Amino acid sequence: MNPVEARLAGCRPWALVFGEHKKAIPPKIRQQIAELRRSDNWRNLLHVGGDWLAMGLAAAAALSSGMHPVAYALAVVAVGSRQRALRSLVHEASHEKLFRNARLNNAVGQLLVAFPLMTSMTAYRCAHRQHHGHLWDPEHDPKMSKYAELGLISPPDGTRTHFVKKHILRPLLLAEVPSNLVSDLSWKAKPRAENASRYAVWLGVVAALSWLGWLDEFALLWLVPFCTTYQVFRYWSDMADHAGLYSADPWRSSRSWNGSWLVVQLIGPHGANWHFPHHLFPQVPHYRVRQAHELLLRVPEYAAGHHCDGFFWPRRSGVASVVQDVRRGERDSAGRVVPAPAPSAAISVH
Repeated sequence: MNPVEARLAGCRPWALVFGEHKKAIPPKIRQQIAELRRSDNWRNLLHVGGDWLAMGLAAAAALSSGMHPVAYALAVVAVGSRQRALRSLVHEASHEKLFRNARLNNAVGQLLVAFPLMTSMTAYRCAHRQHHGHLWDPEHDPKMSKYAELGLISPPDGTRTHFVKKHILRPLLLAEVPSNLVSDLSWKAKPRAENASRYAVWLGVVAALSWLGWLDEFALLWLVPFCTTYQVFRYWSDMADHAGLYSADPWRSSRSWNGSWLVVQLIGPHGANWHFPHHLFPQVPHYRVRQAHELLLRVPEYAAGHHCDGFFWPRRSGVASVVQDVRRGERDSAGRVVPAPAPSAAISVH
């Protein structure tokens, strides 16, 4: 076993024990949430199939229009949003919640969800376990290193204009795409057998498309969305999860948000916007996580946490949007911003 495979093999299973902070949740609510943990072997077939069907319909509409610029632009947005949705299902598969059957979970999770995005299920699962088990730990939380790189651990310095330029416009200009592509395509920190499978699948697909004469369509209707809209939605969704909330308090270190149907579909599909209850109860599948959120709102500590309505702009008076909440950040009891650790403390994981 090489060092990479040894490290991945050392990833511990998901912790099922309640943390001390969960004692604030009444037993009745904990029991109701425990009942939401049921998964099955059919429901996510609809979600996976629905995402692929939506991409197929968007591509077909663009092609039938003769690749009219408007139809093509809409297809790039639609396909990129469903690629982002597939990434949410990679997350579900990494938690072993895509299907109850483990073999089905891993097979569909790899072939129809992770591999199309050039993602290693094993590496994703390992990093995500570290993230859950060591949230905001500068030595062990891989997500913290990315936030440190982007300047999103604590509220960004500067004006609102500065924030918009750095975290709204810069992703739109695809500044993060090169590093993301290098990370996705890299062989590092991923098992050799899974690397071989990923590349074999991609070579097989490209060979089949070449034989059919569809390489141009594939480039325009899969690769272009993957390198553009998908990357933008991925950045904003990752920012919404924890950015600005550096805190050791589990009730204050994650964020949930709601928005219009369209915005949720673009940025937080498959329950990705309900990230706060997911961190408290990671075994609840995405199609029931909002129910967990509604139950937890009866708990004062949870209700006082970071809950937003609207992504870029607030939809209701007195409730912050995600962007507003990120800019404000987590604060201590005196209302002061919780300072981020020294930059050198953050680990670097790709």
